[in-house]
Amino acid sequence: MLLRILGPTELLVDGQPVDLVRLKQRQLLAWLGLHLNQPVAAESLAEQLWPDRDWSQVRSALHQTVSRTRAVLHRLDRPDALITSARTHTYRLNLEADTVDLHQVEALTRRAQQATSRGELDDAVDADRRALQLWRGEPLADLASSAAEQARLHFTETVLLPCCRRLIANYLALGDHDAALVRLEPLLARHPLDQGFAAQRITALMHTSRHGDACAYYTSFNTRLRAEGEEPTPELVKLYRTARDHRSLHVTPAPTQAPGAPQPAVPRQLPRDLHDFTGRHDLLDTLDDLVGHTHLVVVTGMPGVGKTTLATHWAHRNRHLFTDGQLYLDARGYGPSAPLDPHDGLGRLLHALGTPADQLPTDTEGRRDLLNQTLADRTMLILIDNVRDADQLRPLVPTAERCLTLATSRTQLPSLAIFDAAHTLTTPPLPHADRVELFDHILGHDHGDQQHAQVTDRLAELSGGLPLAVRVIAERVRSQPRDDLAGLADDLGEHLTDADDTHAAIIHTVFSWSYTALPADLARLFRLLALFPGSTIGPDTAAAITHTTPRLAHRQLTALAATHLISHADTSRYFRVHNLLGQFAANRLRDEQPEHDLHQARQRLYRWYLHTTANAAHTLAPARPPVPGLPPVTDTDAPPRSFTDDTDALTWCRAERDNITALVRDAARHEDLNTAWRLPANVHEIFERFGSQDDVLETHEIALDCARHTGDEIAVIGTLNNLGTTCFAVHDYARGAAHFEEGLRLARTNGSLMGQAVCTHNLARFRLELGDTDHAIELYTTALRLHEQLDNPAGQAFSAHRLGDAHRRNGTLSQALGWYHRALSLREQVGSLRGQGATHTELARLRLELGQLDLALAHAQRALELHTRSLDQAAACHTWTTLAAIHSRLGDTSAAINAARHAIDLADQLHDLEAAADARQILTTLHATAFTTSPLAATHLGQNTERRG
Repeated sequence: MLLRILGPTELLVDGQPVDLVRLKQRQLLAWLGLHLNQPVAAESLAEQLWPDRDWSQVRSALHQTVSRTRAVLHRLDRPDALITSARTHTYRLNLEADTVDLHQVEALTRRAQQATSRGELDDAVDADRRALQLWRGEPLADLASSAAEQARLHFTETVLLPCCRRLIANYLALGDHDAALVRLEPLLARHPLDQGFAAQRITALMHTSRHGDACAYYTSFNTRLRAEGEEPTPELVKLYRTARDHRSLHVTPAPTQAPGAPQPAVPRQLPRDLHDFTGRHDLLDTLDDLVGHTHLVVVTGMPGVGKTTLATHWAHRNRHLFTDGQLYLDARGYGPSAPLDPHDGLGRLLHALGTPADQLPTDTEGRRDLLNQTLADRTMLILIDNVRDADQLRPLVPTAERCLTLATSRTQLPSLAIFDAAHTLTTPPLPHADRVELFDHILGHDHGDQQHAQVTDRLAELSGGLPLAVRVIAERVRSQPRDDLAGLADDLGEHLTDADDTHAAIIHTVFSWSYTALPADLARLFRLLALFPGSTIGPDTAAAITHTTPRLAHRQLTALAATHLISHADTSRYFRVHNLLGQFAANRLRDEQPEHDLHQARQRLYRWYLHTTANAAHTLAPARPPVPGLPPVTDTDAPPRSFTDDTDALTWCRAERDNITALVRDAARHEDLNTAWRLPANVHEIFERFGSQDDVLETHEIALDCARHTGDEIAVIGTLNNLGTTCFAVHDYARGAAHFEEGLRLARTNGSLMGQAVCTHNLARFRLELGDTDHAIELYTTALRLHEQLDNPAGQAFSAHRLGDAHRRNGTLSQALGWYHRALSLREQVGSLRGQGATHTELARLRLELGQLDLALAHAQRALELHTRSLDQAAACHTWTTLAAIHSRLGDTSAAINAARHAIDLADQLHDLEAAADARQILTTLHATAFTTSPLAATHLGQNTERRG
């Protein structure tokens, strides 16, 4: 049996809760559990259960409560657990100490304290962690008396906070500074002026070389402290000075941005604002007042009430407050798509902030830590729309002090207010006056037309105060003759009276009323949009579904947007369907469209994406063999999109990434197995270039399952290789190697030379990562021979380049040089810009090692030209670092510093910590030697000497 009183009172037996129906029973057990095995006077106990009543009034009630509680304990085979003393008029809970969580915590913290004094820090950490895991919330949460409040305060001050301080101190002593920072975040949120916790945070930041973050935190903490009339302790000031001194040692001068150098991107991801936003002045004012006083605001309300519109409008109105940008996530809490996983959401936020795929942590906590570090000194707004529950939102909320997270949800999320200090705003239906004002905005207002005013007033009433319904009704009215307005109002009113006057009835009736007025072609497009599983849709995609032209589809989408049955997604050509309207369209599609038509439309959609993504892949890598077996384009298909250059292809793929992921899921759900494996294969190499790999892993796992079900062994081999390389991208080398080995076994059985070549090449990469260069050279040589049999110059180039890497790592530099030159020749032959850039960079490094500086410089400069053309920023970052080293060896300090600054700029944008460290190390060395070695410095010293003489 376990009695839990660190939070709401619970009685558990074998882990299952015992039903304590009455509050007074829970209060009785909580107070007696606090004073376990100690007699508690009856009058004192009554004061806790009935603090506002006299003992004479509650004597009988207390006896009844004790009897009921004793009966519960009797059923649990503990008849002697609640003891009454008639002589002393006391009650006692007679249980072992380890059956009450509060006393378990006391025992664990005593053990931790003793272990710390003996220097057994690992045991101390274990005990304190176990103690904190028992803490579920406010102790004695069911009791409201002043004595209970004093007991809570005493236990918090004497047990909980010392436990936290000791745990963090031991983490710091053991060198686990990240664990200390994770523990400190919620503590500082609850105790923002605690100087002990502040000192521990600054210490942890300094030990992780984040001296600038430590100084920034001290500055903001000191400001809050002084505002409350307090002064920092000498210890805290000393820590700050140490952090400041270390920061000055590591700070390099701000780089001068050279012409053409990449500029740091400021994300501006907010959805489009409405020019005729109406009302909500009180909510907007409240949001204004909350800035700077909370880190999280949740806007709630029923579907269609305008939560997203309100949040978006406020965000646009206050963009100036968030100078480092605004991020946006659709959490997909309600709708046809799967809800956004917090792990993937963190990846998207980090990608928007510039983190490349291979720098994303593979675990959720690591991503959360990186997000907090990235935003530590930024002032940003994060708008998270359509949240399903607190568990989905909580990991996405950064702890950065100057950032505000604004979330919307259909449901109240009380736990966020209790545990995360969130502020909740409820969005009510529009008041009648605001409804009329919105109608007037859309329709125009003729003050002299009394009938029009009366009809508008009635329609506003019928809308139920839902802005979405107001807009749909107003657009329908605007399309009708003015002399028919009264009839329209009567028609809508009759439909509403046919159903219960509920929110759902209003929405359904208003949508139906507007939908039935659509021309046939717009009604058909609106229905067929329900087939699209993605979040936003463009004219090309709509044309593919409806078998029309993109130009006509764009006109139709724009016409639908004018009726407010769909909306513009942003300032581009994409459109979005509101969740409620999407459900309505799906119902209409099911009721009005023959199943055969649905199948044909879905197939047109799949074929259009298959061929368009294949075109994008060919544009970006023309030498790579296409994915085999694409279905032919039919006469009923819209022409697939073609691309003018690499930038055009990459821009489209980035915009369509979420849609492509959704289409893979959709194809698998509808058992179109060939689409489900071919679509990820088309975009695999493209999605390697940017962003999180989480969706790539997911789609390729789906693809592998579907490929296996087709029985197409070539498809299975190719998907295994793609999945393996994606595992490599997230540093899961063992899993990636297992996929390659399975693919190689299948390729040998199948007789596929291409499959054997690719799998062997990838396994060689695994051996190279392990440092087994001899085995890697053997495998790369085998892969090269297979590509030669296949007459595949692109594959030969990959293997030749990797043979250069392996020989260079093995120390056989002359052989490495030969293989690099062979790879370069092959890549020039097939026109691979990325490949040429990569090989030129390795040749520059190799020539630098050989002391051939002029050749190294020429290769590095050529590599930069190619990286610029192929938009490969990660590769350009490493080339700039190489160029800095080359210029340094040449004695051109100015050029070396400039190159190192370029590398640091790119590394910071990409959050490539290793590349940034390499470039900063070079820059620090250059600054240390530049003043005494350059001719300009010598002249300057001579002039100063003459003046002093």
